[in-house]
Amino acid sequence: MHTLPRAASRLLAALGLLGAVMLLAGCVAARDVKPPVREHRVESRDGTTLHWWERGRGPTTVLLIHGWTCDSSFWDAQVDALAARYRVVTLDLAGHGFSGLPPREWTMAQFADDVVRVADAARAKRIVLVGHSMGGPVAIEAAKRLRGRVVGVIGVDTLRENYFGDGSLARVEPLLAAFRQDFRAAVTGFVEGNFFVPQSDPALVRRIVGTMSSARPAAGVPALEGLLTWDWESAFAGFDVPLVLLNAAQPPTGREPLEQVAPGVRVRTFDGVGHFLMMEQPQPFNAVLLEELARLGQPAGG
Repeated sequence: MHTLPRAASRLLAALGLLGAVMLLAGCVAARDVKPPVREHRVESRDGTTLHWWERGRGPTTVLLIHGWTCDSSFWDAQVDALAARYRVVTLDLAGHGFSGLPPREWTMAQFADDVVRVADAARAKRIVLVGHSMGGPVAIEAAKRLRGRVVGVIGVDTLRENYFGDGSLARVEPLLAAFRQDFRAAVTGFVEGNFFVPQSDPALVRRIVGTMSSARPAAGVPALEGLLTWDWESAFAGFDVPLVLLNAAQPPTGREPLEQVAPGVRVRTFDGVGHFLMMEQPQPFNAVLLEELARLGQPAGG
């Protein structure tokens, strides 16, 4: 029986070990590969092209709705964490991001129709709506239109007392006048002065302010008017699914007006963050968001 020289034996052993390591690494890499992002387009009821994206699979669709003058990228830090367990859908509302700019009434109900069109295009049958800022009222309106398909709404720094006004334009006209006069300057001052805390990351602040102040005024001004004159009493009249708010601790979230229209609403707060808590503290936020999704009783699907 012939035997290999000792050097050759060592070489083969090393190659075998290397192959095993590479095989193991390949298995790990295959297991850790992120599901692909699938990009889609759908027309709104008024013929506007809406851009939306999906990642992950499962019986439950978590549909993420951005806020005023923002876009779907504001959820980038959440998509991967959620897609490991759920199907995740993001969209650019009309007039925002890549979506078209239609001639329309810029109401929360109109934005809710955009959400419905995307939900229908995605063939989503079991939905949790997650709405940040203006996305909160949009989610409330959309939940009524998707009755029987939405099993919960999670608001993110939204539905504070300032949302519960009398719905009159006169009350908000002085604020809107500044945005009509110089939109970029008004947005910059408003966002910088109200949406952050001293410990907010300056680079993140610049990114957010830059995106919001660069939004299209033709959508931004009337959408702000639509938000500030939102008829919340009518909106909540047909709302009948669990509501959870994940809000920054400051300013405090007043519970009384909420409990009158959404009995059983739950509020969880985050310290040391501003308005964009999902971007400022993504890991703690994602952990709480996943807890709330599980609490809603959604089966995680793969």
